[in-house]
Amino acid sequence: MASSALRLKTELFPLEHDDHENYLDVAKLKNRRRTGYLQLITKKENEILKKFNEVRETADTEAITDYYNWLDAYVRDVYEEMLREQ
Repeated sequence: MASSALRLKTELFPLEHDDHENYLDVAKLKNRRRTGYLQLITKKENEILKKFNEVRETADTEAITDYYNWLDAYVRDVYEEMLREQ
């Protein structure tokens, strides 16, 4: 996961010169094609919240454990998908 986050950082801040340290490629975050990282993540967050709401009120330890196992895999898959598409 850390390597995926670093790759995203490199994509968003592509210029490596000191005088460009604050340059952000905004088109990678949001664009008309709706393929920006922010746009993709927002869709995925909605799925996470939907699943969370399903187990939020339960005291069932197994359901909660299943949710966290699903969440770990889902977030990993989201990173892989985003990096594959860009």
